[in-house]
Amino acid sequence: MDQVVVFQKMFEQVRKEQNFSWFYSELKHHRIAHYIYYLATDNIRIMVMTPTY
Repeated sequence: MDQVVVFQKMFEQVRKEQNFSWFYSELKHHRIAHYIYYLATDNIRIMVMTPTY
């Protein structure tokens, strides 16, 4: 599945269920450091953490 679709489904699910603890764990799982969600246009901008070696 395309990563964009995964993130769209994540945001859609958290809007419906308001399960913020699940949302936070999903953000950590996908290594998302910051996100900007434009509610009016339904656009999402995501910044992913870089791996540390």
